[in-house]
Amino acid sequence: MLDADSVIAPGFFDACQQTLATGADAVQARSESTRGRTLASEAALAAFALQGNTLPRGRDRLGLSVRLRGTGMAIRRPLALAHRFRAPASEDLVFTLDLILDGVRCRHADAARLRSEGESRWSTFGGQKVRYEAGRMAAGRAYVPRLLKRAIRHRDPAALEAAWFLASPPFALATLSLLTALTLAAIAHAWPLAAVFGAALLTLALVILTGLIQARAGLRTWLALLAAPWYIAWKTIIQLRALASVVRRDDYYPPTARAAD
Repeated sequence: MLDADSVIAPGFFDACQQTLATGADAVQARSESTRGRTLASEAALAAFALQGNTLPRGRDRLGLSVRLRGTGMAIRRPLALAHRFRAPASEDLVFTLDLILDGVRCRHADAARLRSEGESRWSTFGGQKVRYEAGRMAAGRAYVPRLLKRAIRHRDPAALEAAWFLASPPFALATLSLLTALTLAAIAHAWPLAAVFGAALLTLALVILTGLIQARAGLRTWLALLAAPWYIAWKTIIQLRALASVVRRDDYYPPTARAAD
């Protein structure tokens, strides 16, 4: 499956075929964002660096299940016929969770690379993020108990990791929570706790740095990190909008408007 704005690198199909030949039933290509000219597009590139490169590499190396991302995924025909995209938001995430519950591991094909158009406007980027986060919250409510049940009954680490992913906050919200906790610990002179929160913040910083290095990010993307405080505040608003959407039980999310439209 490929989105219309995705551009594949030479050898893409051969790399997918080679991964499927190892016995995998579903594979996800290395998905990255094209380099843009706005702060929004640079933020999209940084997000893609983590979600389409660093995290899938780690999950695949640990023998866990990689998240399918819609564009760049290849699924064997019997598996595609046995499941369907049935969620109002984050359909690819729900599809992946259904596969995990059936004991299917999705693999990462690092040599199969594609780039997709990043959002250049905060309005469309925000709508895209609301859709994704609302889908993740709704999936967490529906799937965490079932994933934990499978993890215990079948001793399945992939199901346990998927439940942890759904239950844990996204990167920006985790950063804000740790910053708040570190500040409160310092005010209360609880230095052992402050050290723990500081170490956790350092770990998150290393994660984003690793992602940008692996994605070979350009200078503008690195400079965009200076806007991290503003981005964290913006992402917090996005989370609140997504939460309100889940509470209202919205069942329709319009497609992301592209710059070319």
